[in-house]
Amino acid sequence: MKTSKGTIILSVVLVIALVAVGYIYFTSQSQIATLNSQLQASNLNINGKADIFDGKLHDLLQEHTFLLINTVRRSLDSSASYTASLVALQNNINQVGALLTPVYGVDSQQLVTLWNTKANIFLNYSTALKNNDPNANTAFNSAISAYEESIATFWANTNNPYPIFDKAAMKQMTTDHANNVKLAVDAWNAKDYPTYFSKLEIAYVQIGTYADTIANGIVQQHPELFK
Repeated sequence: MKTSKGTIILSVVLVIALVAVGYIYFTSQSQIATLNSQLQASNLNINGKADIFDGKLHDLLQEHTFLLINTVRRSLDSSASYTASLVALQNNINQVGALLTPVYGVDSQQLVTLWNTKANIFLNYSTALKNNDPNANTAFNSAISAYEESIATFWANTNNPYPIFDKAAMKQMTTDHANNVKLAVDAWNAKDYPTYFSKLEIAYVQIGTYADTIANGIVQQHPELFK
């Protein structure tokens, strides 16, 4: 059977993209393990150097994006590894909550609940896509808009004992990131793999900026935690 030149080029592109994403994921895992070792060795936890805290939050949230999209992708594919992906995603969300507990106290559980809500929104969307539900986009847009408002309100709530962020700015970053995660999911569902990997990369970078914004706000408003 003859193979067209276009098919060969597409195959090469996909292989390169898969290798790149694998490198990003395993590099992130290595960085997280290194940061965990540093925290344990110095007994810093959150009460340590700002750059270690920033790096840990940055890596955990980038890992979160990879795990979220990967779990949704496996849901779309009805993959046997879906359950394992879901467990890994939940563990990641819990790790982020645990990292932020020293600053937010019991309020950190609100963040865990919100991030679980976001994950469920995307998983429900994947189910709707598999079922060819004509209302899939409408339901997703309604749910994700409510999530974006809720988490932006959390960051801007002056009644809580944590850094106060600009609500509009936090909401815009959340919206931009969610849009690119959805575009990645849609591209995978359409078997448009170059677009999938492109949007995955953009979302991965965006959540890093989001994490840095949160970490820098905490460091600036609570410098006593990092002496």
